[in-house]
Amino acid sequence: MERQHTLKDLRLLTQYPDDQLTPKQREAVKLYREDQKALRARRAAPRKAKASSTSKPSKVEAPAMSLPTGAPDDYYSQVEFVNEVPRDAMVNVKPYIPPKYLWTAMRLREKPNQWARINSISPRKRRLAVSAATNIHNGRYKAFTPAGAFEAKAITTPSGEHHVYARYVGEST
Repeated sequence: MERQHTLKDLRLLTQYPDDQLTPKQREAVKLYREDQKALRARRAAPRKAKASSTSKPSKVEAPAMSLPTGAPDDYYSQVEFVNEVPRDAMVNVKPYIPPKYLWTAMRLREKPNQWARINSISPRKRRLAVSAATNIHNGRYKAFTPAGAFEAKAITTPSGEHHVYARYVGEST
């Protein structure tokens, strides 16, 4: 990978004679000096006077645009002009993404007070099961709101698998 020089490096390298620099360093210093000359020339160029608030702004015509050369054949086919935007088009609307576990919560609400295994987690990940059960009970997942509407437990089987069981108990009033 080619080393990129910082401005600090380049300023330091400009102080050395060219015969003490590697070819890549010489090239980098040469480009740096050219950039510095162009920057000085831009700074020295006369600036346009700002228009006063009482004078009318002058009309500025945009330069004529030329079509890009070497564009791929399908470049121009990507644009289609229409008279109207379709009425069923949704403008500036994010697609709806249902909250995590939405369908699971809906199924649990259909059968209140009935336990269901909703998640199986591999061995050595007990914390994930406990965390999921706690988040369901406390309503931290949007689908399981309000807090306390669901009971949840993390169970570990003799084989070492971890399961999350939950049930809908109704909203507390």
